[in-house]
Amino acid sequence: MTDNMKIFIKAGKNKNSLIALEHITAIIEKHNHSFYISSDNGKTDEENVKQSDLIITVGGDGTLLSMNSIAIKYNKPILGINVGRLGFLTAI
Repeated sequence: MTDNMKIFIKAGKNKNSLIALEHITAIIEKHNHSFYISSDNGKTDEENVKQSDLIITVGGDGTLLSMNSIAIKYNKPILGINVGRLGFLTAI
């Protein structure tokens, strides 16, 4: 894909989430896509989702579920990355 995607990242606050976030943002930048990190730009999660092409959650099932209703409302795909303990719902 050559188009620039706008990616919204909702990350947990624990150490593993922050470490994973560094790796994820490096990959996104390498592929010349733009990203927004939750509460990093002063916008609400809903505002960020509305302007994004993809949502990535970094944390556990709770982080994924917290974005679910907003993603459905705007018909946005979610990629869940598990850095928690169980991760039944997260894809990676």
